[in-house]
Amino acid sequence: MNADRTAASAQRMLWVVVAGFCLLSAVLVPLTLPLGWDEIVYASRFGSYGPATPFSAPRTRGVPLLLAPIASWSDSTVLLRVWLLLLAGGALWLGFRPWLRIVHRPAAVWVAAGLYGSL
Repeated sequence: MNADRTAASAQRMLWVVVAGFCLLSAVLVPLTLPLGWDEIVYASRFGSYGPATPFSAPRTRGVPLLLAPIASWSDSTVLLRVWLLLLAGGALWLGFRPWLRIVHRPAAVWVAAGLYGSL
């Protein structure tokens, strides 16, 4: 039972790190900040509210797919930034969660997740 309590505590602490990452990201990059050129290019792939911008060869094909669930029906910058924030937080949690079972010192996982999120 002590192992279950320790595992649950480790999971909770990872959630705290992810929540801190999301909160700090929202504070440092305001949700109302206008989209930059790259973001406009990617969002315009699926948006019906304006013309598509030129999509050159060196651009990644996956980013527009990440934006598609929001960009296809809304032109809200705040909604788009919140969606990307949730995706980033979820990816951070999914990326570091398996390490809680492998590493015997959960604090190392929390610190690693926090440091990675600060890049």
